[in-house]
Amino acid sequence: MDDDSLKSIRPEVPGIQPASSEDEAFFHEVMRPVLKMLHRVVMDVVRSRVKMADGFEGSQAEAEAWVRKAILQQPMLMAELTGVFEAWLTVTERAYFGRERKILGKKLRNLLLHRIVDGVLNPANG
Repeated sequence: MDDDSLKSIRPEVPGIQPASSEDEAFFHEVMRPVLKMLHRVVMDVVRSRVKMADGFEGSQAEAEAWVRKAILQQPMLMAELTGVFEAWLTVTERAYFGRERKILGKKLRNLLLHRIVDGVLNPANG
């Protein structure tokens, strides 16, 4: 798939503010839309690797702690999810992500964890 096609299928993410840095722009204009588009795929990958109960009973904080623990017990899971994410980047975006991996990798991990927690707390969404 060419770069324009990849960009054209990304969903709109409401509430994007003007970015103050290139990393922030990448986060809002690339990472958030790509992960929104891939939410069900992310949840399917997580469900295939982590034993999950149907409908988590607990608070947001409890869900976050449970997800973090589950992810840490599966070290290859985050690598797999990162690979799924990177597959949907353009050539230029992938190069930028590679150059800024230390900062953007942390942002990606946090965004993935947030989306997974949302999927755990709201199974109908993912």
